[in-house]
Amino acid sequence: MIEPYYQRYSDIAPALGYDLITVDDSNRAIAQTSKVLGKEAEGKRINQCFEQTLEKMHSKIGDQKLSGLFLTSAGVTPRAYYSHFMTVSLMERLNIESANGPSPYSAKTPYSGQVGLEWLIKLNPDIIFMYQGSKPQFVDSKIWKNLSAVKNNRVYEVSMAWREPEAHTLDYG
Repeated sequence: MIEPYYQRYSDIAPALGYDLITVDDSNRAIAQTSKVLGKEAEGKRINQCFEQTLEKMHSKIGDQKLSGLFLTSAGVTPRAYYSHFMTVSLMERLNIESANGPSPYSAKTPYSGQVGLEWLIKLNPDIIFMYQGSKPQFVDSKIWKNLSAVKNNRVYEVSMAWREPEAHTLDYG
């Protein structure tokens, strides 16, 4: 995703660019960038804090196999991320398999697709993640209220650090 822009930025000033898709990509980018900025210790601290947060969450889940979705959208129809995106990489680190699976497209984008409520009830994930503060219209539907994750109080609101790998620097930096 950085290729079209990297050269233009490099013409202006030295530039760093990363394809930030997985947790490992994010940790590597933070480590390398903080080193270039002469803030290597701070970069390590950011990554350690984020890893500790993931470990705490994983300890609450344990080793059970769960299915999950990361839903986004404030509209009537939710969108769910495919497996080639930071949100799903985080779920996988927590031992949660994406109920939405891989993208049906050959390209890396789009990162998510609409999941109609009828399809959502068929997927019926054990856990659902959404962004803090989102007030999607679909949570008022009868279908939503019948999802296993909703009935079992396993709908979690998480920060924007789950969307953009660089965002965890804002939470922990």
